[in-house]
Amino acid sequence: MKMISYNDLAKLRLRGFLPKGTELYVEKSGMEIVTGLGGFEQFGETIFGWRQGRPFKTVEVSIDLEDALMEVEVIQRIINKLGLPIKKGMKLAELISLFGLALSDKPGRAGTRLAEFLCGDSDKYVLGCHVHNRKGLMSFSWRARTAWITDEFPERGQLCPRVAARDFETRGLGGPRSYSPCYCVWMRKNFCG
Repeated sequence: MKMISYNDLAKLRLRGFLPKGTELYVEKSGMEIVTGLGGFEQFGETIFGWRQGRPFKTVEVSIDLEDALMEVEVIQRIINKLGLPIKKGMKLAELISLFGLALSDKPGRAGTRLAEFLCGDSDKYVLGCHVHNRKGLMSFSWRARTAWITDEFPERGQLCPRVAARDFETRGLGGPRSYSPCYCVWMRKNFCG
């Protein structure tokens, strides 16, 4: 599926989807976001985030599909711009049929699942979905996979080879994946002697 490129994502601003004059909550730096420390633009429960030291270069988008402040049409325009073939209410089985097996699938609050999928062609993304058993997809967090690449392994999409190999061996996971720098350090410390 054709998704937005990393370069085009970096230029994307939440303000561009909202009516002129709409007030946004903005934190330029020092805030915890999905990909680590950084900043964000927020309206209601919709957030466009960037990494520390790279203000307004978007690497993640989080949307609550049940957000009362954000109009449904605006949410759909954002989803379309990202190139995601998802919609409110999708069941976990539908998401699996689109993206393949989840990278992770954990129980959430009562009656919900938290599933993550790797998606995209040349530019890879991690799609985190909050799915209710009856209501289906309720919210999602979508982030550039390279947002987690450490300085030690700066190449696009490259992971610490020791971590990737060890994870593949110990958990039977197929193919390269993206992890937070903290996870890579923890894996190297505990499993990569």
